[in-house]
Amino acid sequence: MNVTAVGTASATPPTRFSRILPTIPGYALGGAVFLAILYLAWHLQDERVPKSLNILICLLAATFGWTIGILLSPKNRVEKEQFLVYGKSISAFVSGYLLSKLDPLFTDAIKAGPPATVVLSAQVAFFLACFLLGALFVYIGRNI
Repeated sequence: MNVTAVGTASATPPTRFSRILPTIPGYALGGAVFLAILYLAWHLQDERVPKSLNILICLLAATFGWTIGILLSPKNRVEKEQFLVYGKSISAFVSGYLLSKLDPLFTDAIKAGPPATVVLSAQVAFFLACFLLGALFVYIGRNI
């Protein structure tokens, strides 16, 4: 707090660094979790699934999360209006087309037996974890 010549106190606005500092442990933990997920994705053993596919799932999910994180944190009124239109389009695509394409994938995995079900479950977990990390990283970063 600064004191002016007249004797009134004025608050010093926080610097960008002082706003970022509390988020560093969270970003470090999130980065460690992301690296652990990539490690697990690489070492998931199944002869039918190449290791690179699991890594691709993680990167794709993080990218989707990144996009959703941006849409959830508009910086101004213009962005907010644009993001509402984008959000409606994305939700229509996901709820209509994409979910209908996922049903046969799960049905086939269940018919194939436990190994395929375990692999698919792990891949869904990789996707969800990376998606959420990507969305959180961007959302927090845009709201600092």
